[in-house]
Amino acid sequence: MSSRLSSFAQRRVPAGFRVVSRMGVCLLTAVLLLGSAHATPGEQAEKYSNISLHDDARPAISYALVRAEHGTVFSGHSDELKKARAYRRQHDGSYLWFRDGDQHYVVDDVASINKLAELWQATQPFEQQLQPLDDEMENYGRDMEDLSDEREDLRDDRYERRGDAGYHAQMAALDERADELSSKMESLGDRMEALGAQIEQLSRTADEQTVTLIHEALANGLAKPISP
Repeated sequence: MSSRLSSFAQRRVPAGFRVVSRMGVCLLTAVLLLGSAHATPGEQAEKYSNISLHDDARPAISYALVRAEHGTVFSGHSDELKKARAYRRQHDGSYLWFRDGDQHYVVDDVASINKLAELWQATQPFEQQLQPLDDEMENYGRDMEDLSDEREDLRDDRYERRGDAGYHAQMAALDERADELSSKMESLGDRMEALGAQIEQLSRTADEQTVTLIHEALANGLAKPISP
């Protein structure tokens, strides 16, 4: 397996997450089921996408674009996820929550929300293409683990079968299957990397324009201060 694929394999994240490196931050594309004993049915089925978590330091501006039917786009410190969605209990429609410094704001202007939604939805066609490739890579990974187990089982018999031509033939066959699988994983990894680069570029653009809209909302009064 190539070093790039080995690196890819080591970047494992919890099930349901996909990782795309963006400006030194992990962009986690996921659908999270946020269930709890006190959560409403709407909260339990709430979808999250394009989650940019800054765990090392709190960014100057954090934001969450919350849309009832299309999930939530979030960028900020991991501790702020709960705060970002808490306002939903007071608001039935879509809105942009953000924090600038220590002050929290909300923007519910329809035109602004629709503009941001269009920006972030641009990544969806590529994410939809990436999902089946993700699944295929997981299947290849399981196949590779099975091959590794077979090889280890065979190695356990190496002393008893020393000089056995059949033993060496079996080991060579396993190595050949592993090489073929590695080649398929390499090819699939190239396709995933290309799609990831497109998602990364579109997400970076959407992130920059979201921050621009936040500054505009602060300047023109569309941003309404709310309690933290």
